[in-house]
Amino acid sequence: MSDPTKPYILEAPPLRSSEDCPGQEHETPGDHQQLVKLARREHQWAVSRVAQHQQRICALQTELSRLNATTRKLKSHAESLVFQTKKHSEAIVKDSCRRLCHKMCIMLPFEIRDLVYEHLDFERDVDVFKGKGTCCGWTPYYAGRKVGNYVDATMVGDQVAEEIAERWYRNSVFIWHLYSHRDIESFTNHDILHQNLVPGDLVSRVLICVDWRSLEHLPLLLSLQPRVRITISVGECIAHYYHYEGMLEKLLPTLTIMRDGGHNVELTIWSGRPGSRSSHTFQIAEIFSEGFMDVYMDVRTKGAHGNIGNSLTT
Repeated sequence: MSDPTKPYILEAPPLRSSEDCPGQEHETPGDHQQLVKLARREHQWAVSRVAQHQQRICALQTELSRLNATTRKLKSHAESLVFQTKKHSEAIVKDSCRRLCHKMCIMLPFEIRDLVYEHLDFERDVDVFKGKGTCCGWTPYYAGRKVGNYVDATMVGDQVAEEIAERWYRNSVFIWHLYSHRDIESFTNHDILHQNLVPGDLVSRVLICVDWRSLEHLPLLLSLQPRVRITISVGECIAHYYHYEGMLEKLLPTLTIMRDGGHNVELTIWSGRPGSRSSHTFQIAEIFSEGFMDVYMDVRTKGAHGNIGNSLTT
């Protein structure tokens, strides 16, 4: 078998002389036998060359298979090294971060740590969604959006994770859109950050967008603690003012109960066409002041919120 690494030199068949190719007019029985021998010799040469080429192809295929196997082994080894390096690096990072957070808890008072947490980059306006494309429920829709790593105890330690989670609940604005108000009870009792906290004891800001279909759920707002600042938004999700005509009248009984219970409530009224909306926010004392309904009708129909303050005081 020839060496596949050496170049192969194809040997040409011997040239025929005039004696090997006699003319037909001079052909004799001896000449015919000579031609037969020459043809056999050329056939044997061709068969030999084909066999050599096949052997060389087999050798190359064997070498290619060996190289492919070596490549797979090297690739697998490289992937293993990358995984081990990444795992080792993550372990080092987590350990270093935990040590730093532990020292911070020992050396800095809570007031200073709280100032540090203030600069963490996570969203303050939180949409309360049940799942993708829906607006009903209190689930970890946003838990992985810049919040998860900050409350990972394996990264920052138990104490820092709990403190960051508490600050996140206290300083975020939790926004309910249409159809989701029935899940307020779940929201106040279920800690999606898994720090054994009670969100209802920590949350300080809630924004509720209402339309006719969600009015029946508004009494559930009474389950929130009085200290929670509740903003009820009317008209933000409605295209034309006449779509929420009479809605405020339906809101007043719930607002009255919340006022009497000492709840911190404000009402935001939207007006104008989509794309050019404007709004004005009324405190609960203004809502029950004399002349508010006239101002409300003016805002709803004209969007004339520039003179609202004067209208309520005159």
